[in-house]
Amino acid sequence: CGIKHSDSEYRLDARAIEPYVVGGHDAKEHSWPWMVSIHISRNGTPRRFICGGSLISYRHVLTAAHCFDNMN
Repeated sequence: CGIKHSDSEYRLDARAIEPYVVGGHDAKEHSWPWMVSIHISRNGTPRRFICGGSLISYRHVLTAAHCFDNMN
């Protein structure tokens, strides 16, 4: 399209990113069997969502590295 990604008018601004899906709809159960929801619980605290991922084998999940940046 002739527009370079470095053009300032096309840069993402952290304030413009929405934390929620806009205009989406609920998925039917089992309609996306390769998707996973990754949660964490520390010292008996309630589980909290941290990231999504994709099953790439029967025992491996692929997710983004930033999901675990602050983990020990």
